[in-house]
Amino acid sequence: NDPVIASSITVKGITLASGFTGTLTQGATASVNIGRFGLHVAGGTYTGSGADLTIAGPFFQSGGTINDGSGTISVSGFTEKTGGTLTLDSGNFKLNGADFEQNANFGQVQTFNKLILNNTNNTLHFLDYGVTATDLEVKAGAKALFAEGSLTTVTNFTVSGTSANYATLGSINPGESWSLTVSGTQSVNYLKVSDSDASDGDLITASNSVDLSNNINWEFGGTSDIIITISPDR
Repeated sequence: NDPVIASSITVKGITLASGFTGTLTQGATASVNIGRFGLHVAGGTYTGSGADLTIAGPFFQSGGTINDGSGTISVSGFTEKTGGTLTLDSGNFKLNGADFEQNANFGQVQTFNKLILNNTNNTLHFLDYGVTATDLEVKAGAKALFAEGSLTTVTNFTVSGTSANYATLGSINPGESWSLTVSGTQSVNYLKVSDSDASDGDLITASNSVDLSNNINWEFGGTSDIIITISPDR
């Protein structure tokens, strides 16, 4: 009843059925690559490790228990939790959709050690009440929209956009606020943001960034992309 993934594998999908009562453990150096059928946990326990878990398809939990390890869980498909216990307090959880839009619905305010938004070509929709994370990192080109009235609470906040590839944060319902509370370190560069109420936390300083309107407790500054040329009088 307690199988172990002892070496690295690539499979189309993994399902822990509702009748399963054991524990599937990912070995310490066993990377797991799951294809388009994704990971479905309805019963039993999936325990991660320091090795990575990469899911090209959906991440779905309707029961059972998922415990992360110190490695990175990367999900390219939709994420939905309707039951069970999901513990993500040790490693990284990366939403990595590049080929299609992603929806993330944890059914609650989910807690993360480190949440990474890396959906570089399409939009990520957070359909929850919000998230709590020790670290939130938004990669260049990532675009995430948050539900109206949701609360995202983070200690450390990093946005690593570039002049050629801004990151974007906003509301699923334009004009309706979502809350972002930051209390620790921050490094925010090349971000386009809208409808963000950060009034419950520290002032967020966004360098080389664009205020798309309806933002509270944000400061936009840094180097401008505008070049001014002054010619001498003739």
